[in-house]
Amino acid sequence: MDPNPPASRLAHRQKTAAEQQTTATQTGATREFASAEAMIREDAAHTTPPERLEQRVRESIRREPPPPRTPWWRRWLKR
Repeated sequence: MDPNPPASRLAHRQKTAAEQQTTATQTGATREFASAEAMIREDAAHTTPPERLEQRVRESIRREPPPPRTPWWRRWLKR
């Protein structure tokens, strides 16, 4: 049995969305972006990752195998 019927979930979502909108208008920091990628780039420019995460990513990239070499016949036919 579902303790939260869909109507109360909807009301909660609407209330939460209204609270977020009120908070954004009060702070005056609301910005619109042309795309999700633009928003992510802006966030990345202002946020530095934790040092441990940066180390883990570098280590993971270092352990990646090199890309496979293109077969000779593909290199030859590409010309």
